[in-house]
Amino acid sequence: PMLCTKKAFDFDALAHREPGEASDAATVLSRLLRRLPVRERHVVKAARLSGMTQLAAASVLGVSQSRVSQLVSKAIRRMREMPVSAA
Repeated sequence: PMLCTKKAFDFDALAHREPGEASDAATVLSRLLRRLPVRERHVVKAARLSGMTQLAAASVLGVSQSRVSQLVSKAIRRMREMPVSAA
């Protein structure tokens, strides 16, 4: 599956990528993460990229699990709206 459309990064395709596409995905994801506000970036890294559960991430970050869920959703929504070419 294509990881990028002309307008946005396809997060759903990350789950179904081919081995050779992993480095492309990591590069685009890294660029998109850098464009997030610092707090959202930390939450996404802790709750989605580190392998921690949301509850563990909440404990590390000092917020509730529901707040982690809200911030992750907000950050992913933001990244989906970001143009890839500007990432």
